[in-house]
Amino acid sequence: MSKNHSIPALKAKNLPPIEINFHDTSIIAIKRDNQVYIAAKPISEAIGIDWGGQRKKLIGDKDKFRCRHMSIPSQGGTQSTLCLPLKKLNGWLFTISPERVKPAIRDKVIAYQDECFSALHDYFHHGAAINPRIPESPATKQLPDQAGPLKRADNKIKKLKSDKQWMEGRIRGLEAENIILKDSLAIAERFAEEFKELAKSAHQLCRGAQRLCSDAFDDLDKKRMNESRAWEEDETADSHERREQLGNYMLQ
Repeated sequence: MSKNHSIPALKAKNLPPIEINFHDTSIIAIKRDNQVYIAAKPISEAIGIDWGGQRKKLIGDKDKFRCRHMSIPSQGGTQSTLCLPLKKLNGWLFTISPERVKPAIRDKVIAYQDECFSALHDYFHHGAAINPRIPESPATKQLPDQAGPLKRADNKIKKLKSDKQWMEGRIRGLEAENIILKDSLAIAERFAEEFKELAKSAHQLCRGAQRLCSDAFDDLDKKRMNESRAWEEDETADSHERREQLGNYMLQ
């Protein structure tokens, strides 16, 4: 296994497991799938925090830390070791309570976490965060001048996001109104069909009633005609009877 490498050395294309000095403690680094991983247990032991609790946290929050077990050579043979992506190291250290680390490095952990707070603030509020321990380059020299435009661009993005959220909310409201209108239209169409059926039934009932009335009037007319004919016949019979009686009287 290679030894005494620094972090920049990890930029090599392919790496076997190597040792890196971390606070006078050698930790293992290995590159897999174009991602650099470091063994988490030696770091935990180097700063004096309980490995059992940290191991549980790293495994339990796998979506955040993306840890994976890897086979690492050791004096006792190859062992499966929980490894943390190098880019997640700062975030992990940021979650550690200073009260749980060794007293000798407690102040350094507090200062480190304070610096993390400042870096996050500068990044989100000024568009850039600068590490004073890294030598300036043409790119970093331009960052302060770019902070203003970056801030304006960030505000513009926030405004666009806010407008997008408003539009999405408005669209959802219109979609809900459209659903209500469609439901109302469907109900109205259903009622119209029912009214049409009722009107059809009413029309049929009216025609039936008209036929009944017509038949009733026809029957009434027939009855009246029959009664009139019977009366006329009775009158005729009475008239003949009276004439016969008169003729008989005159003959006497």
